[in-house]
Amino acid sequence: MNNNPNPSFNDWLTEITNCELLQNRRYISKKQREFLRIAYDTNVIKGNYFSKHDFSGMKDNNFRQYIRQLKLYIVKAYESRPAFYHLKGIIVDKLTINHTIFEISLDWDELIKKCKEQPPAIHNLRIETMTQGLYEGMKKVRIPNKNNKSITLKIEDVDIEYNTKVNIHPNGKLLLMVGCTHTPIPYHPNGFNDLIEYLSKVADYLMRYSNTDYKCPKIRTWKFTYYHFNKDFEVTSPFFKYTIDQLEDHSRLYLHEFPDGKRAWRLEYDVKPDTTISEEQEKSALSEDERKLSEWFNDDTTHNSESENDDELN
Repeated sequence: MNNNPNPSFNDWLTEITNCELLQNRRYISKKQREFLRIAYDTNVIKGNYFSKHDFSGMKDNNFRQYIRQLKLYIVKAYESRPAFYHLKGIIVDKLTINHTIFEISLDWDELIKKCKEQPPAIHNLRIETMTQGLYEGMKKVRIPNKNNKSITLKIEDVDIEYNTKVNIHPNGKLLLMVGCTHTPIPYHPNGFNDLIEYLSKVADYLMRYSNTDYKCPKIRTWKFTYYHFNKDFEVTSPFFKYTIDQLEDHSRLYLHEFPDGKRAWRLEYDVKPDTTISEEQEKSALSEDERKLSEWFNDDTTHNSESENDDELN
């Protein structure tokens, strides 16, 4: 016996669209239908409200676009970060919903407080500088991208703790993308000394790889264009794995799992500083209150990193 009070997805979609006045009826595209199908499965099969986290790989602004486009068929059930929704006319298992909301909000303020008490670090770095002769040398051993003519290279055999790629552009710009989410760099003068030492090894690697004695500014003058600023609070108990982001200060809180099995709640901020490594090193020597005071004069140091380009469902 089927005790589910909800119609099948096809029946629901037919009924809800037929309820519209003929002049207001809209064509539902294949992508929109797939969005509604995922929402339906979350509401009916899983018994949960749906949120943006139920749409793997979809960017936030794209999710909001679908919500706006399909607003006639969607109801916001819970005002939170993230917000939770259900399809119009669909009955959701209230016990499951309440349990989910409880798990997400459990000791929320306490988690934030404990994370903020931890020492700061940075990861997912974007660093830029200008070079002379590097691109010309690289062209002899690497094939440039057909569209933008840049040369991409993964840096290997330098440091296993970092996952680094570089882009070398025809105008000489060198962009370094340093992935170190599992080994964040301490936001401390000594941490920046370690970063400078690593970057010097990368510079030497590029010289050997291209067989070119290229020129570039001193590493301390290379510029940060982006990084994640994080504070990790290590935990041993199992937690409901979830991400809460787009807070008022452009931060997010999530449970980060390390390769060795350890877990930590990570409070993370997106930062676009446009400062040199030396300037960030000097700032890292200040106390947190002093840093906030210095940044008060330039409130553009933190930004939401959300891409302007929309992703569609695959």
